[in-house]
Amino acid sequence: MKRLLVALCLLWLVGCTESSGNLEVTSDSVAGASLFRVDVWAQEPGRDLVEGQTFSSDASMTFSDVPSGRWSVLVQAQDSAGTTLSHFRADVDISADRTTTLHAGPFRPGLPDSVSQTGFTVDSLGANDAATLVAFFPAPNNTDASIPGTLGVGDASANRGQLTRVGYDETTVAHRCLPADLMASEMMACNQAIARGQANLRSLPQRFEELAQGDTQDFFVVTSGQTVTCQKMLAEASTVHCVIFAEVVNGTPVLTATTAQSIADAFDSNNPFGTGGIYDRVHQVFGSEWSDSGGRDGDDKIILVYLSSSSIGGSGLFGFFRPSDELAATSVSNSNEGEILYLNADKATGDLFDALATLAHEFQHMCHYNQKVAQNGTFPSGAVADEFTFDEGLSVLSEQLNGFTLEAASGGNNFMFRAVQQFLADPDQPFFTFASRLRDYGAGYLLIRYLHDREGVAAVTAFATSTQSGRAGFTATTGIDFQEFFTDWCQTNLVNDLTGAPTALHYDSLSLTGSFTIRDLGNSTLPGLTIDTVKNPPLDEALSLSFGPWAPTYVRFEGGDGSSLNLQLTASTVELVSNLVVESPVGTYSSTQ
Repeated sequence: MKRLLVALCLLWLVGCTESSGNLEVTSDSVAGASLFRVDVWAQEPGRDLVEGQTFSSDASMTFSDVPSGRWSVLVQAQDSAGTTLSHFRADVDISADRTTTLHAGPFRPGLPDSVSQTGFTVDSLGANDAATLVAFFPAPNNTDASIPGTLGVGDASANRGQLTRVGYDETTVAHRCLPADLMASEMMACNQAIARGQANLRSLPQRFEELAQGDTQDFFVVTSGQTVTCQKMLAEASTVHCVIFAEVVNGTPVLTATTAQSIADAFDSNNPFGTGGIYDRVHQVFGSEWSDSGGRDGDDKIILVYLSSSSIGGSGLFGFFRPSDELAATSVSNSNEGEILYLNADKATGDLFDALATLAHEFQHMCHYNQKVAQNGTFPSGAVADEFTFDEGLSVLSEQLNGFTLEAASGGNNFMFRAVQQFLADPDQPFFTFASRLRDYGAGYLLIRYLHDREGVAAVTAFATSTQSGRAGFTATTGIDFQEFFTDWCQTNLVNDLTGAPTALHYDSLSLTGSFTIRDLGNSTLPGLTIDTVKNPPLDEALSLSFGPWAPTYVRFEGGDGSSLNLQLTASTVELVSNLVVESPVGTYSSTQ
């Protein structure tokens, strides 16, 4: 094969004074190709991305004085019009004073994946300074795929730094609501009924309000698969917005009439931990349940069904709302046909804090489903339920706005504290992958709380009560681009407790390293973000990273010697969103790149 050697001396950012070698690129013949385009990019910081050098199909190309280290090479076979026919990609190691030859082939048809590369530089990172990379993959849809990437840190020849990776495998699941897999199957059943045009079938008279105190009613419990007999606990005249049933076990209801009345009073008008009643407060912020003509069951009141732990599906399940109950049993089998919440009677003890917090949480779910899907019984075609993480975040915020806070005088919210604590310990999971872990609740709550604290309750109401869902709905109803908001939120979780941090990157009255008096835990402290840390940078080799969809990756650098810190973040396929937050000294916000 005839070769024409084209020598190119490239102006590398680091210059040509360090150890270097040459890179020669040759290629297989490709039918229809008249030239080859070569792109070269570094896997270490401080190097240029060399784009678009071309050579003819009967030639080769030599890059001279390439700094020693690992490089990635992309060769595209193109026709005379510059259209890419096929591509080849490989990594090569360049050694000092040697020529490394890369032969391109075999080629893969079509265009290559794109390459994203971003560089950051801190002119001087001292012993008391820190810099933290924050990056995520803004997936256009809810793909589960992760994107591989590398992070080069300083001069590869330095070989000084030490990386400490943190690992966290949370298995604790304590549901405020239906487990995610069961909720997904429920939503599928509802969506199928809606698609068949059967969602708004209705032939039920009022039922639950017509029953007398002491009468019984059977309810199917989807979490345990049981049909449970329950007793109506209170007379109609003693409640305003709810009807309370309690499971009968060995002839005795699992809830006393006194406890039932206390729950009804808190729901109707006199929540002892908040202002007014839970019913009105949820309506003010999050919208309404299906209330036109009394909803699915024709009753004006919300049905509260209290069950034993064994019947509800376990002691870890506090309660749930079942969307299928909003459809007729002819559309979804075993629907109980009404605006119904299922609650764990074993949590209704003492001052009822946990029981009422759960009630505020689950009632938001009922209202949210109506705002997004049921829409007062119309069930319009194309209506979509919201992302689970958004919905759960709104429900935990409902607990807060009803007085069940971390700072409650009688003891802070245990569920809320553990959810936030476990999110901070494991912040880099895909935001929209809700697996019913405590950290998933914590992620949703903190993002929605950040919306509330930064933009005000009106922004929460606009989002919650709109018929639009998901990220597009967030942007349309709040007027805030979700990607930009998510970027700020990821930074807020890092800088919230730093001195001098921007006002926009703060929660109101919430320290992520603060101490609280929490129910059943006593004095407890949030840990702040737990993230990978590089001490005494740079490193001897690039870090391998994986970016899940909407999953923030944090890498912290600290303990420098005053030299510059050079970072180069590379990822294939997609553009990452990335920033570098600098503290100087540690604990004091300096800048964001």
